[in-house]
Amino acid sequence: MLDPHNLRQALEKKREEFCKYQIRTQGERDRYQEQLFTFMQAPLEEIQAKLAAEPWPGARPTSEYDKHGGLSVSFPKPFSHHQDARAWAKQILKELTTFAVDGSQLMPDKELSVPVAVVQVGWFLNHHSTQRPFEKRIQTEVLGPEELLASGSEEKLFHDQHISLKRYQLEIDFLQQFCRNYKDSTPLPLGFFDGSLLVSFAEVLKDLHREEYLSAAVGLLRVSSLHKIPILGYVDTSVARDVLRMLALFFYQDPPKSYEGLRDIDMLGPLLPQWGDRTIAFVLSRPGILREYGEMKDQMGFCYLRTSMTRPPVRVEFPLWLHQKGLLDQAMDTLRAEVIVGNGYPYALETADQVAWLAPQDRARFANLLQQFLQEQSI
Repeated sequence: MLDPHNLRQALEKKREEFCKYQIRTQGERDRYQEQLFTFMQAPLEEIQAKLAAEPWPGARPTSEYDKHGGLSVSFPKPFSHHQDARAWAKQILKELTTFAVDGSQLMPDKELSVPVAVVQVGWFLNHHSTQRPFEKRIQTEVLGPEELLASGSEEKLFHDQHISLKRYQLEIDFLQQFCRNYKDSTPLPLGFFDGSLLVSFAEVLKDLHREEYLSAAVGLLRVSSLHKIPILGYVDTSVARDVLRMLALFFYQDPPKSYEGLRDIDMLGPLLPQWGDRTIAFVLSRPGILREYGEMKDQMGFCYLRTSMTRPPVRVEFPLWLHQKGLLDQAMDTLRAEVIVGNGYPYALETADQVAWLAPQDRARFANLLQQFLQEQSI
């Protein structure tokens, strides 16, 4: 049990460290915000020229910079009340097909002599039509001893990484199938992925898992581009610093380490004063695993969107063709409508999460079912 008195004493020992961190980060935030407004005075040609020497500047402004005269895009539809917002959302989503997928997993139990795990993926398909009912589906897969033991090492019988990879692959497979099934649909369908489309976390994984993650992530971008079905990666709490890296490289040839304590959302929030406002589209150009995305390494875009007046903006990632085809505004309106219906979070993603979620009591239920199965098989 946590002792509040001891915790308070431990925090007091770190008080000076916390104060120094606050002063330092506030100073850097103020400096970068000043630079951000200076940056927005520069023409796009100058920005492109200064960033040209760096192959991976974090972010590159798209043509929306000139179109909107800066880094922000105002949402032109103010709502007088929530009922007004819901009426607008209903109009936007009418007869439009959306799809969202999410997953959950049960890790192997050390108390069981047989290594076994469960991966469950749920998806939600909504046509927003009285003629075509929505669909909720679940796919459950068991990872048995052979697969788990083969994925391990001398130090560990099985890797948590392999189970998470299996879940990710199933989610991506469902999104790819959605793109194939609805490639000729109108109005423009939209798929949602809960998280980043860039598998930056895979940089630190063992080679086998790294390659599998890359194959799935790049495959999704290819299928989306081939069938022209937009996929939005929704990052509710982003810690990305791509725009900060761009600013640092614009003002300094060698970007300082100072911005590493900040996040893009710290800087861009003041540019999005009203609900529904977003930044312009940026080309994602982050150093790291993006280099290994093949022909898709410069085909991913992102922006930030204000979905709440009490929380920082969210990050939205998408295949860059969506901007190039002039369809980004339409996709962002669909996202805004989903957020309204979901009371602050995309309804499609929220529903997919509820479908896929494995509750704590499901672990006990699984253990009982597994024991019963093994006994029936005389194992």
